[in-house]
Amino acid sequence: MEILSQSELINATQRTKALIIISSLFIAFGALYSPHLLGTGVALIILLVSLRLYASLELYAVSKCRATVSNVFAIEGDVVEVPIVIENPTSVPIATAEISVAYSQYLKLVEGVKASLVLIPARGSVKLMLRFKARVGNHVVGPLELAVRDVFGFFRFDYTLEVIGTIKCVPRASETVVKRLMVFTRTTGLTRSKRAGYGVELYGVREYKIGDDVRRIIWKYLASKHKLVVKEMELEAMNRVIFVVDGTLDTWAGPYGYTPFEYSCRVVASISKYLSKRGDLMGAIIFAENGIYRTPKLTRSYRRIIEPFAEYKPCVNEIKEGNNRVIALENAFKHIVSMLPREKSLVFFLTPNPSYQYKQILSTIAKKLTALGHEIYIVLPLITTFEIKGMPEWAQAIYRVKTFSIVKEHIEYAKLLRKLGIKTIVAGAQQVPQMIVSLLEARYGY
Repeated sequence: MEILSQSELINATQRTKALIIISSLFIAFGALYSPHLLGTGVALIILLVSLRLYASLELYAVSKCRATVSNVFAIEGDVVEVPIVIENPTSVPIATAEISVAYSQYLKLVEGVKASLVLIPARGSVKLMLRFKARVGNHVVGPLELAVRDVFGFFRFDYTLEVIGTIKCVPRASETVVKRLMVFTRTTGLTRSKRAGYGVELYGVREYKIGDDVRRIIWKYLASKHKLVVKEMELEAMNRVIFVVDGTLDTWAGPYGYTPFEYSCRVVASISKYLSKRGDLMGAIIFAENGIYRTPKLTRSYRRIIEPFAEYKPCVNEIKEGNNRVIALENAFKHIVSMLPREKSLVFFLTPNPSYQYKQILSTIAKKLTALGHEIYIVLPLITTFEIKGMPEWAQAIYRVKTFSIVKEHIEYAKLLRKLGIKTIVAGAQQVPQMIVSLLEARYGY
C-alpha cells in the first residue's frame, strides 16, 4: 500500500515515451506482417512494466533510507570535514542515484563535490566526504536531494532526505595581535597599578585609624612593637566591556573570510583574549535581521565570549520589508541594557559598513546609554582594498579610486556622528585593537 501511495512520484522520461511508440509500431507491424516483430514489441512492453515495478521498489527503499550529516565545531580558517552517510536497510539495491547536497551560501567547498552519482547497495551504505573552509557563524549542511533512475533511465523520481548538519565556527584570535597588545601596554606605561581598597590580595600595612575594622589589625606586630597597624588590601578594580557587533546582511559583502563582519569578529576575539588575561569582565552581542546572539552575562572567560559567534546564523535572504538593520539595532539595545551593570562600563559598537539610514537610531541609543552613566564608542575600521600584483595599470587605478572613496565615506560618516556628540574611532585594520585597549587601560579603575 505504501508503494502504491507513492507511485505518483515516479515519472516517465522521454526514453519511455519513445520506447512505447517503438513498441506500438512493432506490435502493429507484427500483427499485420511478422510474428517476430509482434514478439519483440510485447517483450519491450514487458521490459517497461518490469522497470516500472523496479522503480517503485527503489522508491520504497529510498523512503526507508537513513541519512546522517555530522555536526562540526571549528575555528575560523580551518578546513573541516563533514561526513555524510546514507544507509539502505532494505533488500532492494538503489541503482543510479544522483545525490545533491545543499549547504549554506556562505560556505566554500574546498574538496569534494556538491553532486555525485552513487549506487546504494542492499542492506549497505555509502559515505560522502565534503570539506569546507570554516568561517564564523552557524552554517547548515543539508538536506539531501536524490534523483533516482532505473538502470536504463526509463523512469525517475526525486526524493528529499530531510537531514541537517551544522558547522559552528568561532572567530580566531590572532596571537600576534594579543602579544602586540601586551607589549604595547607595557612599553607605553598603560599597565595596571595597584590600589588600596577592599579585596583579597595584600596591598601593604599602615597605622591604625579610627573606624578601621579590628579584624584587620596585625596582633603579632602589636605584641612585638607595641604599635597598632592594620592590613591594607588591594582594590579589585576591573574594566567592564561590552562589544556590540553588526551582523546584518550588509556586513557580509567582500572576499571570502575577509568581510567586514569577519574582521570585526577577529578584533573582538583578539581583544577578549587579551582582556581575559587581565581579569576584566566582558560581554558580546551580535545583532542581525534574524535575531540577537549574546553572552548571558558579563564574564571573564574567553571561551564564553566567543560562544555566541558560533551560534550566530547569517541572514540567508535579504528581507525587503522596512529597514531591518534599524529594527535589529533597536532589538540589540534592549539586550545591552539588560546586560549592563550599575557600574560604569564601556560599550563598543563595531559597525564596519557605514549606513546613513540608521545614523539617527545609532545616535539615539548612544545618548541613552551615556545618560545611564556608561561610555559609548562607535568603531569604524578602515578595511581597505589592496592592489593585486600583476593586475593591469587601469585596474590598479580603479582600485586606488575605490579605496579612496571607501576611506572618505568612513571619515565623513565619523564626522556626522561626532557632530551628534558620539565618540567615534576611525582607524586602519591594524590600529583598531591598540586604540580600543588604550581606552580600556586609561580608564582602569573608574
